[in-house]
Amino acid sequence: MTEQIESETITLGRRLRLLEPLACFQSLPEEWMRSLASALGVETFQPGATIVEESQIGSKLYLIERGEVIVSARGAHGPVILGHLGEGESFGEIALLTDEHLRRATVCAHTSVVLLSLGAEEFDKIVKTFPDVRMDLVDLVNTLMQKRLRALMRAKMEKVGTFASGKLSF
Repeated sequence: MTEQIESETITLGRRLRLLEPLACFQSLPEEWMRSLASALGVETFQPGATIVEESQIGSKLYLIERGEVIVSARGAHGPVILGHLGEGESFGEIALLTDEHLRRATVCAHTSVVLLSLGAEEFDKIVKTFPDVRMDLVDLVNTLMQKRLRALMRAKMEKVGTFASGKLSF
């Protein structure tokens, strides 16, 4: 379940501090950073809530203001946890960069979370004006996809190891 809260509850200074470490936005001029920070929506989710779902259309990039989420993907034998993300980390960028805009993972709230969200329309304005932002995000996505592949391979190897040792239970 999502709940909208007042955007003013997260100050412009806090928003800027959360955006600063993101390499993809570091090349933006200060006035664009301020505009971007002001344009971010605020959403909250309770523990267990699904924020984005794999294979669904995605139209937002999220930045975690507070809390922790679990990222998972479908594996051959069920969901595979790809990792946990916390304050200052982001997700959802892959859907904004691809033509089909599909989510590549499911993200669920592990704790209560407060997210700052950037819609596709605002994102498109930024990358059309500053193409380097797109390139920096593509680099980030490549890194994320490599991590996902390693996690899926690790999960597959664990299943093979369990099978080989006779530890499977039915």
